[in-house]
Amino acid sequence: MASALPGRIDLAEWKSIQGAISCVLTSGIYIGGPEVVNFENELAAYLGPELNAVSTACGQDSLVLALLALELPAQSWVITPPNDGGFSALAVQESGHIPLVVDVDAQGLISIESLASIPKNLLARVSALIVTHLHGQMADIEVIVAWARDLGIKVIEDCAQSIGAEDGQKKAGSFGDAATFSFYPTKNLAALGDAGAVVTASPALAAKVREIKQYGWQPRYHLSRTRAMNSRMDTIQAAILSARFRYLESNNEKRKGAFSKYVAAFPDHKFLGTFDSRFVAHHAVIVVEERDQISEALLRSGVGVDIHYPYLNSEMTGVHSAEKMELPHARFLAARILSLPCFPTISESEIETVIAQLRLAIG
Repeated sequence: MASALPGRIDLAEWKSIQGAISCVLTSGIYIGGPEVVNFENELAAYLGPELNAVSTACGQDSLVLALLALELPAQSWVITPPNDGGFSALAVQESGHIPLVVDVDAQGLISIESLASIPKNLLARVSALIVTHLHGQMADIEVIVAWARDLGIKVIEDCAQSIGAEDGQKKAGSFGDAATFSFYPTKNLAALGDAGAVVTASPALAAKVREIKQYGWQPRYHLSRTRAMNSRMDTIQAAILSARFRYLESNNEKRKGAFSKYVAAFPDHKFLGTFDSRFVAHHAVIVVEERDQISEALLRSGVGVDIHYPYLNSEMTGVHSAEKMELPHARFLAARILSLPCFPTISESEIETVIAQLRLAIG
């Protein structure tokens, strides 16, 4: 059993995907076209009123594009989490800025408490903040955005793992100055390849993202920017995502169902997630002592597990944080987190197998 099986798709959903691909192949339009526009409109409408969605080639490009479109002062400091696999810090560096890696809370999320730990003299140099809704958990984004706006700090929500999470009124991705999405094949809303998007309430910011993602043309064939890229979502991927959109909510519930069974089976262990609408169970993460030993035992038994993520950004040789910050919560979690199999088509018998093997491994 693998920790994520993008090839195991429900039959009805698979038939929808096949139909979408067939329509694109028949149309002969493989870049742009109505399928891309349709998906952008669907995504914006799903996330909230008066939002604008711009499709991209992948989630990492989306982060870079959002940072470039915000037009921050040169070499700005940008707050990033320490535990997201390095994606946010890399995007900050790619866009010409400097990451400031700060600690998270006990759930692995940037919070008001972790932001309050930043010394005022360092905070004065910060222009933006990336809030990653990690593992499908929704950070306390409304409070964070209010804090940031008081300080003139721009907020980017990284929603790569959280599409569908909401606080009861607004969805993740509708709070910040911009939000970024990944539709990698293992995501809750998944393409069959790479794809991403930037979402914003600002038409002007959306227009900048559209310009930067296509060479910085303004007008066409005229380079108007020194930093730009080619980051277009393939038409086939847009059609696939539109076909899969109707299954997103039910698939999120199936993921949460698997997560809830793990939690019920191990009531004495901590899990990263909740049972409300703020969580969409992108990962089912348990916190265990002797994690590496347990992980190896599970893998030997045929249960595919993973670690999201084993390295802190501040420890990566490719990440150059503006300042070295204390990261007690992030360090504690990095040594203990273990992602259990969690995907919409996981069967009851497979969940029972995971639980049984995990009990043996924990001892």
